Amino acid sequence: MVYQSNSTSIFDRLAFRGTAMCLAGGWSAPSVSATHVSIPLPGGNKDFTSLVPFYSNQSAIRADHAQWPELCAIFRRLGLPVVGSIADFEKLPAAAIPIRIGRRFAQERLDPNEITTADIFEFLCRAAVTSGTAAAQAKVPTLPLEIDRPQRLRSLVSLLRDLSGSDIPIGAAVGLSVCREDIVALIDSGVDFLTLESTNDHGIGESDYSYWFVSQLSRIRTMCVALDQPRFPLVVECPFSSADWVIKTLALGASIVCIDGIVNAIQAELRRHQPAVHGKGLLAGIADAYAAPTKSFIESVHDALNNLINQLHLQMSLAGCQSLPHFDVSCLASYDEQVCRLTRATLLDIGDFTS
Repeated sequence: MVYQSNSTSIFDRLAFRGTAMCLAGGWSAPSVSATHVSIPLPGGNKDFTSLVPFYSNQSAIRADHAQWPELCAIFRRLGLPVVGSIADFEKLPAAAIPIRIGRRFAQERLDPNEITTADIFEFLCRAAVTSGTAAAQAKVPTLPLEIDRPQRLRSLVSLLRDLSGSDIPIGAAVGLSVCREDIVALIDSGVDFLTLESTNDHGIGESDYSYWFVSQLSRIRTMCVALDQPRFPLVVECPFSSADWVIKTLALGASIVCIDGIVNAIQAELRRHQPAVHGKGLLAGIADAYAAPTKSFIESVHDALNNLINQLHLQMSLAGCQSLPHFDVSCLASYDEQVCRLTRATLLDIGDFTS
């Protein structure tokens, strides 16, 4: 499911403070590396660095898609990590292979090759769902398949660390509604990051879902602060197609955000413009009237991702942020007291713009 912005969403009740700061003389251009994301590795090993705070988990387009090689080439050029197995990338030319995030589902056989060849690796605290409707998938238990056994959890992280050579980030994926006890258990186990899975398979309205999403993300970031891990890396999966919403998700506490909602929206738009009628004469003329846009899918994705990165640079510049760790909720403001209480954004009044 893809969500477009509207006036009822919490994201549209939040605004970047950068514009007012810029008018007041607060402009400060960030460096080229401003959007880099670092995940510290234990033992003094060199940190893992992603060039952009975005990733793809392949929910938008699969490895058997005809344009998969071209899409991966874009991801590689941008430095954008992609979730996938060895098989997903083995037929690609070397110049098109992006940073690979390997995955292992709970109760799934551990394949050492998938770990040793990954650039990042995570284990999911839920079983894999290979078929069925969204309603059926929603019934799959997400917790606690590993987390309920702390010693087993620590042993799993240690095993993954040994197999990987201790030079790649090891993370765990949990639902966005994860409880405090599980967050504590996971951080104590030694993982380098958490992936927060978030999909709306229960038919919740867009407005309610956006409020729930933001409240859960803010809650987990607050937990990290309370655990003396204020910048603990949080990788966030979300279905949003708005670049503005994705960037605000970063400011609200995410370290890296999934962009598949943006890619899905492009696919849906191109399908909507595909000719529904084929034929000759009059039918051909009707088909021409519904001709697809001149931009291809790959061109559209390339432009959308470049726009996303440029928009992030702009908002960071306006806020005077020299690096992503400083691009946080202090950069957001709202006239809505409820939104400010929920997110800790700055409460605005009309005097902020008239004084």
